[in-house]
This record gives sequence, C-alpha cells and structure tokens, in this order.
Amino acid sequence: MKKFRHVFAALLPLLLVSACGQTGPLYLPDEEPPIHVPKQSDEEQ
Repeated sequence: MKKFRHVFAALLPLLLVSACGQTGPLYLPDEEPPIHVPKQSDEEQ
C-alpha cells in the first residue's frame, strides 16, 4: 500500500504540471474574426 502512495505522489505533480498541453500564454481574443462571404457574380443570380 505504501508503494502505491509513493507512485501516486510522484505521478500527481506530473499530471498537474502537464495540464492540457497548450503552449504559450493564455489570452482572450479581442474580437471575432470577420466572416468571409463570397460575392455572387451576375451569372449566378
């Protein structure tokens, strides 16, 4: 039972440090990117 606690105690910090795996600083986007709507030509109407 003590061995399990030692293994758990060693793995828990590693799991917490790895988090979600995203690299770089976290940020909130300033605004939504513009949505691209293709223009319809006269032939399609």
